[in-house]
Amino acid sequence: MRVRCVVLGLGLGLGLPACLDELPDVQRVEGTRLLGVRATLAQSMVAPHEAGVAEFVPGDAVILRTHLVDVDGAIDPATVPSRWIACSVAPSLPAFSCLVEAQPLDGDNVGACLPGEAQAPVSLERPCRLANLHEPTFVVPYFARASAGFDLELTGVFQLGDTPVATCETALLAGDFDTPDDCLYVSYPLRMVAAAIPDNPSPVSDVDRHPATGRLRVVVGSEDEGSQRTEMIDPGGELAMRLDERLELFAEPPPEARQRFVVPINNGETFESREESLLGRWYATSGTYEERDPGLESLTSEGLEFDWVPDVRGRTRLYFVLRDGRAGTSWLSFDAVVE
Repeated sequence: MRVRCVVLGLGLGLGLPACLDELPDVQRVEGTRLLGVRATLAQSMVAPHEAGVAEFVPGDAVILRTHLVDVDGAIDPATVPSRWIACSVAPSLPAFSCLVEAQPLDGDNVGACLPGEAQAPVSLERPCRLANLHEPTFVVPYFARASAGFDLELTGVFQLGDTPVATCETALLAGDFDTPDDCLYVSYPLRMVAAAIPDNPSPVSDVDRHPATGRLRVVVGSEDEGSQRTEMIDPGGELAMRLDERLELFAEPPPEARQRFVVPINNGETFESREESLLGRWYATSGTYEERDPGLESLTSEGLEFDWVPDVRGRTRLYFVLRDGRAGTSWLSFDAVVE
């Protein structure tokens, strides 16, 4: 019994039985992989949002961008059939809770998500479909539980092989936990902007933003020769190296990548200011690699340092995905050309 799935966000666990998480901490990219989903603002009709926000309000036009990759690089989402399902869910619930609570479902009875209106919000307690596009642009519906702190759980269904995406979707909606191996499912929480909090501690950021990845500092070293050099790599760049050398990779996001925010404590009677914890994940198409221990000096960062040793000549692509512990997600990649 298995379901091939990816969990993106802060759910407390997996609400979907038999779910195999396809995103271990460190893993080689050997086939089609989904490394991340990023919701970005296309247009805001009701709030003066900035382009980099990662939280939204009803009425915002949002674009879902998927980070699909394989050994040759990023994949055009238009080449991977997909569908997206949405319903409202409390932030503290496990991933896939939205669907599990409603299963079993008949795909024919899952209708399109209605936009609703500010004075006449829709329920969204039952799953509905977003526009059937590869990178859907949709307007966040006015839904009844948005003002109560609920988010939208978005479930993506991807066809990675010969099994039609409609078959993949039908199996999931029906509660079939032995789905085809070439079906991939992702749970992504679309975060809603929290209601205004009086007397916020200062300084705080009122809306989460996608963190900037910055540049990569790369130390190229040779154990045999005892020599090393340091280079700065821009996203999408490349680095020439020898087979007997190794890379020490250091992601160095700018200071503004880590925001401050407030959380309710004492049953909501007071609020506490906290700082985001950055979480990095690395992937490579070949070679051996391991995540370095950041040590006690970096309690609010994890996975920003990475060692990689090539095992074959040629071009290897290395991917880095950065999350801010809330809704923000960014990524970059570069090529190591091994001579």
